[in-house]
Amino acid sequence: MSQESASLITNEIPVISLKSLVNCSDPNWHGVTDQALSTSTCFLIVDHGIEDELCKKVLQDLTKFFEKPVKGKLISELKNK
Repeated sequence: MSQESASLITNEIPVISLKSLVNCSDPNWHGVTDQALSTSTCFLIVDHGIEDELCKKVLQDLTKFFEKPVKGKLISELKNK
């Protein structure tokens, strides 16, 4: 994700870094994460190690799905069962 994209997102939703968890470098990680998950319906996880291209593809697919009318979403759900 580009720095510009991350900046736009971070102004709107909490960002949770897994780097601090893995490295045990932030003693406040649990509290910050708990607050983000308790006060927001959405959050961004960073430093997870997943390739940028895969993240972009997932976001594109999600955008296409949520742009569909409800009937189209229900049909997609039935096809996946």
